[in-house]
Formats: sequence, structure tokens, C-alpha cells
Amino acid sequence: MKRILAFGDSNTWGYDPATGQRFDNNIRWTGLLQKALRGQALILEEGLCGRTTVFEDTDRVGRNGLAALPSVLKSNEPLDAAIIMLGTNDCKQVFGASSQEIAAGMALCLAEISEYVKAENILLISPICLEEVALGTSYNDRSLAVSRELSQAYQQPAKLYGVGFLAASEVAKASRIDGEHLTESGHRALYGAVYPFIKMRILTTFTRREPVMKSILIKDTTREEREQIVRQSLWGSCGAECEFCSGCDNRGGGRIESLYQPYIDGLKEISEINEEYRAPFVK
Repeated sequence: MKRILAFGDSNTWGYDPATGQRFDNNIRWTGLLQKALRGQALILEEGLCGRTTVFEDTDRVGRNGLAALPSVLKSNEPLDAAIIMLGTNDCKQVFGASSQEIAAGMALCLAEISEYVKAENILLISPICLEEVALGTSYNDRSLAVSRELSQAYQQPAKLYGVGFLAASEVAKASRIDGEHLTESGHRALYGAVYPFIKMRILTTFTRREPVMKSILIKDTTREEREQIVRQSLWGSCGAECEFCSGCDNRGGGRIESLYQPYIDGLKEISEINEEYRAPFVK
């Protein structure tokens, strides 16, 4: 039987915006997926309310997703596939994060998951968009705007690691009650979008028609290819200074290439650079 990890926040845990309780197995998208895959796969639910990609919430201990992943992955192995959906809580005004910074945090999470699961068996889901009713102490207008940008921003780390991608915002909307959580119909819609990926990638043996992504290891690439991987696969093809991303500035440069220059030069693998970047978040 296949083992599939579902790692996320309250929309994976199954928070019911009407009652504040947890939807039961017959309503949660993870529960519906488990029911459809009965006898074929086991869905390992790892949803936690308030979880972020890399940010520490001073009011809620243990919400840093990147910090939690090593133990979650290790305790649930062996794993045949993984689904990750985070980003909504990262939009909180207390963090002040841009969509690119949140996507950078997600890239670090994917790097961790890739140590345990083949890239082709990982599904990255960008979250649903926040709605105006969510405005208050946690979210402001900028939070709403950032949440709408995540479906585009997440495509960049998805391409870098060669994982599957799905935008939850294209199939479901947040509840009119709190503007943040999936409704019962939203859970059904998300399940309907996730199931085909799992069925095709995990449970069906087939021959791919598209070319398999080439290895990004230094030994398997030329300098020119590494430049292309960094500039196009990770952050798009603009090559411009990233106005809303402080990641490279924190590492001593104003352009994305500076963070991954050691990789381009053939000195460090992307995984090594990501690990160095990840270190401050997991102390």
C-alpha cells in the first residue's frame, strides 16, 4: 500500500469556519482522498492550524513548517508521495512577507521533502485566496494582495524541483464566514483536483510523453545550464532586481543570481545553499 503525506495548515487539518471545530473524515479533502484510495494508499494527515512555511509565530509555538518537516518526514517514512499546501498564514501582517519571500520559504520546504520523496511524486498546492471578510488583527489589505500572488509565485519553486503543481485558488474559494478557510464544498473541489494527480502519478504505471527533467546536480550540468536553472526555473526569466524580495540582499547581493552564484560557479549544490539559508529558521 502506498504511503502519501499531506502536510499543511488548518485547511489540511480541516478547520470548519462555521463551528471552529474539525470537519470529519467524510468532508475533509484528505478524508475524501483516503476514501477514494481505500486499499491502495494510506493518507498520512499532518495538518496544523497556524502553520507557516518558515516563519516563527511568537504567539503559537511550533508553527514553523520547515522546522517541523524533518521529524514529520522521518516519523512517517517510508513515503511514496507527498502533498504540501502552506502559505495562508505567511500572509499575516505580523510577518510582512511578500509572495516571493513566501515562495522562497516553500522552496526550502520542497528541498527537505525531496530528501525523502521523488520529485515527480510531490504535489505543491498554492493556497486559496484570502477574502475581505478576513481583514482584522491578523490580515490587512496587503495580506489579501499577497495571497492572490501565491499561485504565480509558487510555480517558480515547483519548476526548480520538478514537482507537480496545483493552484487551490483556481478550484475553491474561502468561506464567506471568515474569508480564510475552506467550506465543505471547497474541500470537495480540492479533493477533485488532487485525486487525478495521485491516480496518475502514484497509482498508475505509464510512459511519460514529456521529457523527464534533467538532473540539476553540478556534475550533470554546464555553467550555462546552471545559469538558466537559476534565472528561469527558480525566479523566472526577468533577471531584474527583485523589488519585494530581501533574500538576496540578506546574503550580500541585490539580484537573485547572487544567492546561487556558488552553484553557478560549480562550488556548491543548490541543496547545500538551501541548507545554509534554512539554518537560521530552525535554530
